[in-house]
Amino acid sequence: MTYMRLLFMCWYQIVTVEAVREELYLSSSMDDIFIPVYANDPNLARIYIGTESGILRVYPGFFRN
Repeated sequence: MTYMRLLFMCWYQIVTVEAVREELYLSSSMDDIFIPVYANDPNLARIYIGTESGILRVYPGFFRN
């Protein structure tokens, strides 16, 4: 059985699953920063952070009914 490394295609580069996984892990604590920033600035509607691999984190998230 051969192992194929999965790849994500971004706008301009190929990104490995490992790179995406690492960025998700590293950015997972961003809510600890987003919560007080968002709470203390009434002018903010959302906070957006984008990474090199194409991950987009949004606070607060989008909710569906």
